Amino acid sequence: MSRSVAIVSLIGALVCGCVPASPGGDVPVAQKLLIFHNNSGPMCLEALDWLDSVRSEYPELVIEEHLTYESGEMDLFDQLRAPFSQSEGVSAAFGYLPIIFFKDRAFSGFNDDVRDALAALLASAG
Repeated sequence: MSRSVAIVSLIGALVCGCVPASPGGDVPVAQKLLIFHNNSGPMCLEALDWLDSVRSEYPELVIEEHLTYESGEMDLFDQLRAPFSQSEGVSAAFGYLPIIFFKDRAFSGFNDDVRDALAALLASAG
């Protein structure tokens, strides 16, 4: 049983960015903005448009897009979601796409409040 706990802890540390970047230059998850979307819903498209402007303002920011209908993406989503009892934004229950993970926070759906919260996080990150 303790071996299982150790394996789960290691996986959690790797996913949550508790381990420094590897020598290969990988960026820890905690320093990335991850967006899970379907590339078609109105909130997803609005978030993607906003992220296009973010890319030009913060060129060093690593943004990872994950399409929810692609194989394996929901497994990664489930790992990232596990530490959160609820999400912020339009839905507290991870009920709307896009779902964005950034700086130890999770947002479900996209509206002005989510955009403003993410913009504040970006500004505070430098």
